[in-house]
Amino acid sequence: MNSKKQAAREGSDQIHPGAFADLAAPAAVLCAPFLVFVGHHAYPFWTLEILFALALIATAGLTIGAAIRLRPTGLRPVVFLLLLVVAIDLQFGLGRLIVLYRADMVILLRDHGWMIFIAVPLAVFALLALFVLLREKLSPIVLTVFAVIGLSNLLLPRLGTPSAAEQTGVPVATALPPVIHLILDEHIGIDGFPSDLPETQALRKDLAALLQSFGFVSFDRAFSHYSRTEASLANQLNGRAGAVDGANLARRDGSFLVADNAYFEELSRRGYAVRVYQSDHLDFCALSPIRLAGCLTYAANGPDSLAITDIDGWSKAKVLLSSYLGTSAIYTNVRLQAVAREWVATERQSGQAGYLERGAPKLGALRALEILERASEDIRGAARGTAFFLHLLAPHYAYVLGPECQAVRDTAGWLNRTSLSAVGNAINSPASRARRYRGYTGQVACVAKRLAAFLGALEDDGILEDATVVIQGDHGSRIALHDPVASRRDELTDEDLRDSFSTLFALRRPGLTPGSDKSMRSIQALFAELMLEAPLEAEHRRVYLRPDSSTAGSTLATATMPAFDAAPGE
Repeated sequence: MNSKKQAAREGSDQIHPGAFADLAAPAAVLCAPFLVFVGHHAYPFWTLEILFALALIATAGLTIGAAIRLRPTGLRPVVFLLLLVVAIDLQFGLGRLIVLYRADMVILLRDHGWMIFIAVPLAVFALLALFVLLREKLSPIVLTVFAVIGLSNLLLPRLGTPSAAEQTGVPVATALPPVIHLILDEHIGIDGFPSDLPETQALRKDLAALLQSFGFVSFDRAFSHYSRTEASLANQLNGRAGAVDGANLARRDGSFLVADNAYFEELSRRGYAVRVYQSDHLDFCALSPIRLAGCLTYAANGPDSLAITDIDGWSKAKVLLSSYLGTSAIYTNVRLQAVAREWVATERQSGQAGYLERGAPKLGALRALEILERASEDIRGAARGTAFFLHLLAPHYAYVLGPECQAVRDTAGWLNRTSLSAVGNAINSPASRARRYRGYTGQVACVAKRLAAFLGALEDDGILEDATVVIQGDHGSRIALHDPVASRRDELTDEDLRDSFSTLFALRRPGLTPGSDKSMRSIQALFAELMLEAPLEAEHRRVYLRPDSSTAGSTLATATMPAFDAAPGE
């Protein structure tokens, strides 16, 4: 009789709501931050890749829930405490915050570390005590809270990307010819392409021919004084090239803002209405000294860009999960340790370093080409006297597009510019550098194809006839063996400096004869002379090395930009 009652109780426990909550609550805790992540980036929910990703996350949660059912009294409080820590880490992107605010956090720990080291253990102990007291009620409460968080993201309206701000009543002098200024982020200069890699030689000739066919003067040996976007452009737009870290820049919510902008002021003085297309990495609009006619902002690395590719759902799911987990400080640190151990084992077994990546690929290039098409339509429909300023994260890494602008099918080949496969202070081995340049040149070829279509459409509409058009990079490809960091100055080779600082600069306007200029000048000096009509007081070949820890107002270390290799046939 007793055995029958026990069996009945066991059967009742299998279908009891508490048993279901124990199984489902961990899955809800893990899935809710992912749904918030997807909603934040305005990614379509009802897609195959989202369902794949949710299935994997839910499976992990159900497995944890099954473990709770084995030892519900002892495991439940500890497991839910750990799950809560993971959810907070993922929900608030602590991995990204640590990267963005590393210097601030060092100061915080230095000044208030003792409070943090007391408060955190006390909070953990209090939560654990609360979870122990709740016992059987804990799982239903956790399930309800996180189910509401997750499901609400399916119902709440979401802001799509890109976002645009329009201003009415901005004066425009319609008698003025249009100005079109296009910045192709991370585009190396024509003579900066490595001469030792066969993929780059034909591309070098094709780019020069493309620019000249549309009437440009290309400065094939141009370089930037800076290897960072924000420093390069903030100084250029103000006709400067100084050694002060953070000059003309401000910081807000992890983004850089251009604090002064002599270029926009000059355009406005001449009578132009200015429209800006920018990424959320570098903001030209928020502190603009003039009233802009429009400002469109797109995500520098939003995973929503995946939705516009034609790769399969499973591949998209893997990239989405990689981007999602990359926001976690816990996952990032565990992964880096695992990758480092894997690399050591690989090197010992084969004698050669493998291709080990630092994290999820950046996807700005996917969105940037879409923005270029949108800008093309806007330019052709705009009144004369409008100046268009575009900062596009292409051909910036990751190298996700092939020469015909098709997404590379194997997402394992979506490489970032650096690898953990290098020895010592290097960011690439010779083999990993060559591999990345193969991906990079494919993406450059794609950008060139879209650029030709962009210029062709403007030419067909007669817009190019008297327009001023600037096409430039901001720094090199940065696919180097060593990063140009101040502490590694003695390790830098001429090749490293060309990879990091050589950049594109071409200008088209009435009165200029198309051709190739082989003089070695910085884009800051060229821009000051040709666009601001206020040449720099002294031109030089110094390049400024990135500081190990940036401190606004400090003096940057320098190196000398080396000469360029002669192009074939010179």
